[in-house]
Amino acid sequence: MKNLFKRLPTFSADYSGVCNAIQHMRCLIILHGQGGCIGGVSTCDDFEKEKNEERILFTKISEIDTVTGNDRKILNQIVLDSQEIEHDFIVIAGSPIPMLIGTDWKAWVRELEEATGKPVIAMNTKGFLTYEEGEKAVFLELEKKFSKPAKKENRVNIIGDTCLSGWTEDRRTNLKSNLQRQYDKVISWNDNAGIDELQKMCSASINIVASVSALPTVRKLEEDYGVPYMIAEEELKEIKGMEVFNKTGSILLVGEQVIMNQYRKQFRKNGYTGRISVCNFFEMNPEWMEEGDCRLEGEDDYIKYLKEQEGYEYIVGDSLLEQFGGYQKEFINVPQIALSGRLLNDR
Repeated sequence: MKNLFKRLPTFSADYSGVCNAIQHMRCLIILHGQGGCIGGVSTCDDFEKEKNEERILFTKISEIDTVTGNDRKILNQIVLDSQEIEHDFIVIAGSPIPMLIGTDWKAWVRELEEATGKPVIAMNTKGFLTYEEGEKAVFLELEKKFSKPAKKENRVNIIGDTCLSGWTEDRRTNLKSNLQRQYDKVISWNDNAGIDELQKMCSASINIVASVSALPTVRKLEEDYGVPYMIAEEELKEIKGMEVFNKTGSILLVGEQVIMNQYRKQFRKNGYTGRISVCNFFEMNPEWMEEGDCRLEGEDDYIKYLKEQEGYEYIVGDSLLEQFGGYQKEFINVPQIALSGRLLNDR
């Protein structure tokens, strides 16, 4: 019963991860399914969709088309839409309905590439996994589709700086500004990247890992093309309210591992000597974990973890976690969109 949530909402699904990971690229995004899954993406998870809203389309497959397997109608509509919307390539994300009716994604890719003349990627997402699995999968597919040997240049790729992984526009801008002092060209995959930029991914001097979701892709690029990688190190703004922290007190940071590890590093740099732990409801890289860190499977895991650790003086995390207690002095709200969604954090 560990996946039964009584107080937390459903986490962002894998197809939300796909849509968020590529929403700023010069691509046409098709989310294939009925209204329920689509509403979760557009209403709860798609925190920045207003910037490229015209490039995200929902098929909203009808019941009769679902039962009869009428793919032709949808494929024709995608071809028509592709003629009206400027884009470099097409990415299609699945949902539970395509899985249930056995949509032939390879056939979709073949027919759409022939009809549009553009590269097409089909993601067999089902909605049963969490967002980071979708992000990991689409980054790998982009590497598979567009990577090729290239002459090395003084450039850098930033991969994984998505809003579901905790990256705001300000954070992206600051990271890019810092890197631009060292490199001639800084390409963020989350900042209007197109085919030209993606086809030159292997010419980079280094890749920057902005979230755990980027790890499989940067490791593949290092193995196949010799492009090294490093973890993003961006000077984060101080957490509002941390001025009350006792520098010898214990702190629990709940959120995406790359960002929370950076906060932990900054705390220690600023003289904090107490126990500082990081945990997350989504994937964590064991190599980046310290003693006391924990990957959480659900809310029961979180409650158990707090009891085992005998609580913390301060907890930093999404406001929905405050109800579970476990802190002795202060709870500091740092929104995690993949946990609570845009509606709560718009307040």
